[in-house]
Amino acid sequence: AVICSTISTIIRDNMKYMHEMESMAELDEMTGVFNRNKYLSMTSASYAHEDTVAVIFWDINGLKKTNDELGHSSGDDLITSIADAIKKVSNQFDNAYRIGGDEFVMIMRGGTEMSAQRKIEEWEGELEKIQKNTKIRLSASAGYAAGPGIHLDQIIKKADEMMYENKHRFYENGEK
Repeated sequence: AVICSTISTIIRDNMKYMHEMESMAELDEMTGVFNRNKYLSMTSASYAHEDTVAVIFWDINGLKKTNDELGHSSGDDLITSIADAIKKVSNQFDNAYRIGGDEFVMIMRGGTEMSAQRKIEEWEGELEKIQKNTKIRLSASAGYAAGPGIHLDQIIKKADEMMYENKHRFYENGEK
C-alpha cells in the first residue's frame, strides 16, 4: 500500500509538472495569451474543420516611440495593456495569440465579420477603461475577415491586409 501510494504521488506530481511545462511552451510569458508556436500549430491543424472562423489582427501603434521616449518598461506596459483588453473580450470560442513583438491575432470559432466588428468595438471599450489608469497612449490598428475554416490562410491574409491599411491611415493622419 505504501509503495502504491508513493508511486501514485510520483505519477501525479509528474503529470502536474508536464502540464505546467506544456502551458509554458504554449503561452506568451509577458501577456498570458498563446504564443506564436501555438498559433502556428493551431492554424495548421485545428481551424480547417470549422464551418466559419473570424480572424482579427492587431498591431500596436507607437511602440517604438514609447520605448524611445519613456523606456522599454513603458513599452512592455503598452504591450500588456493591449493584451489585457484582448483577453477581457475573449470567450470560450476565441483564441488570442501574440505572434510578434507588437502583433496579436484572435481566431474566433463560428465568427463572422459582424461578430469580429463587435469584438473590436468591445476591445476598444476595454482599452478606454485601461487608458484611464495609465499615462501611456494605448493604440493599436486592427483588421478582420471571416469565412470558412478551410480557407483560413486567405482569411488571415485579408485580416492582415486590412490591419495594415488601418495602420497606414493612422500614420497618414499625423499620428506618430
